[in-house]
Amino acid sequence: EFFLRCIVFGWRSFCTAMGLFDAFVVWVTGVLLVFILQPLDFEGGFVRYATVLRALRLVRVARVVKHVPFFKEMWLLIQGLVDSGRTLLWTVVVVVFVNYIFGIFFILLVGDQEAFSQIVQQKEVARQECLQAVAAAENKTLATLTAVELQYVMGWH
Repeated sequence: EFFLRCIVFGWRSFCTAMGLFDAFVVWVTGVLLVFILQPLDFEGGFVRYATVLRALRLVRVARVVKHVPFFKEMWLLIQGLVDSGRTLLWTVVVVVFVNYIFGIFFILLVGDQEAFSQIVQQKEVARQECLQAVAAAENKTLATLTAVELQYVMGWH
């Protein structure tokens, strides 16, 4: 679709906001994720969420068929989704804000406690002792553990 649009309309079709959006959706969520990152077994965190943007491209197709009686229910569903977008956006903003405020509150409440800092110090002492034990075992056997083996021995896996 991308190359056909370039042939028919030229590069000027990507000078609009919708054209840039289409190019982003096609190249990032399509080509980058499917043909490059998935074969490399890369998760692609943000890019996975960006695949939802593909659904927004269907709104243009739905607009074309909105006056066809057979597609009336589909148009109503798409219109309801688009109309609720603003409400969903503000719901996400409120949830993020509340989580942020509670995160600050609990960091101030729990993070400043003496018991919490003692637990962190005890974990660091235990980690250092484990590293010393691994170093002693390496010296005794004259072998070096790889990073993967070290993670398994230390229980970091």
